[in-house]
Amino acid sequence: MAFTVIVVGDPVLASVAMGNWRNVNYGNALLPVDATGNGVNNTIAAGSSSYRFSNTYSVLGNFSGQITSTLTTGTAPFSIASTTKVANLNADFLDDQTGSYYQNSDNQSAGTLPTGRMSGAYSGITAIGGTGLTVGEALADITLVINGLSSSGTGSRVIFQRSGSQIGQIGSYAAANGGTSNDIILHANNGNMLHLGANAVTGITFDVSGDVGVLTNFYVDTNVLYVKPSTNQVFIGKSSGLAQFEIEGASSATLGTSLDAFIEGGGSNNTYTQLGFGWSNGSTKPPIIIGSKTVSDSGNTKSEFFIAVRDVTTDTAPTIAVTVKTTGNVVFGADVYTVALTDYSSTSTVGGWSGSPTKDIRYKLVGKTLTVYYSITGTSNSTSASFTLPYTVNSSLTNSLQPMGAQVDNGVDLNGGNVALTGGSATVSMRRLGGANFTTSGTKTCIGLIVCEIS
Repeated sequence: MAFTVIVVGDPVLASVAMGNWRNVNYGNALLPVDATGNGVNNTIAAGSSSYRFSNTYSVLGNFSGQITSTLTTGTAPFSIASTTKVANLNADFLDDQTGSYYQNSDNQSAGTLPTGRMSGAYSGITAIGGTGLTVGEALADITLVINGLSSSGTGSRVIFQRSGSQIGQIGSYAAANGGTSNDIILHANNGNMLHLGANAVTGITFDVSGDVGVLTNFYVDTNVLYVKPSTNQVFIGKSSGLAQFEIEGASSATLGTSLDAFIEGGGSNNTYTQLGFGWSNGSTKPPIIIGSKTVSDSGNTKSEFFIAVRDVTTDTAPTIAVTVKTTGNVVFGADVYTVALTDYSSTSTVGGWSGSPTKDIRYKLVGKTLTVYYSITGTSNSTSASFTLPYTVNSSLTNSLQPMGAQVDNGVDLNGGNVALTGGSATVSMRRLGGANFTTSGTKTCIGLIVCEIS
């Protein structure tokens, strides 16, 4: 027969094979009978051969075999009052999960991690996903120690990702001295970079493809570069001033040294370096331009200075109105104004003298008015005498005669002579008074001043 065994108040279902038993309830234990049918006033150990009861566990709680429970789901097979730890207890499931479930942090999506759990050093962390790390205190710090700087050219990075794709990184870069002096690099995937350190370049590399905003005053060493967004002012060499842009440089007693500013451009012949002025009102070209024009790109180069203005309201480039030539001459529009006398002696072609006569020919041009000073002396070989001008005489002049200051013919000092100018020509003819010819020998000298209008 089968029946329920009650063990010191704890329910255990067991199927046992019965011998000669009398069903006597003695408290919480079943009492066996002996061979004569007499009851035994004691509990017995399972497996006793004297009373033909063979089992594998002790009725009083010492188990040496397997316990089988036939209770269905919904009723706990055990009801334990003690909270004392059970040594050597091996449970396969805890809340329907195996031990590996609790070893995977991905399954711990809720709850609070105590601050103490984050103290100390951690290694082997390769990524922090989800919402990242949040520091509760307003002034709390998170220190990331990344040991990746082992030799020159190596570095460590903290990489930022969105939807599995890298969007930027913060890193450190070992210097050429083996890592004792390191750089910090902030780098975005669109090419923007902030490089702090001395390895790639001196100081800061700030390479951006978009706008950079400065909301408060920005300066480099105060009086080197100073930007004031509140007043739209920029200063170089100072930190305050009256204009929107000011430069304060070093004074120098030598021209060409300690420049306060220099704009370099016009790298080849006939190219311009330009500064625009005026209100554009949407125009693509300014109404006024000043600048330089390269006229020789050989050696250390030379350039002209110009001022260009616009006399129309259309979107056209201004026209050069004033040019300062490399010779110092000034050109107003198409008119040349020379500042000093220009020596034309070696360029002018003379006729009527043998060999190489001594000549001193200089000119000055103011607008279209040409003034020429000349002195030519040497051995005569012709009855005539002439020299060329730097410009062509205005064509409206026809056979204009002008007096000559001094004249010598064949060593004889004459009372002057005259010169003849022909419109459209750059050649001046010199004559004796009355139109007589010069002697073809001896010393011939012509000295005078010519004033005429050029073409």
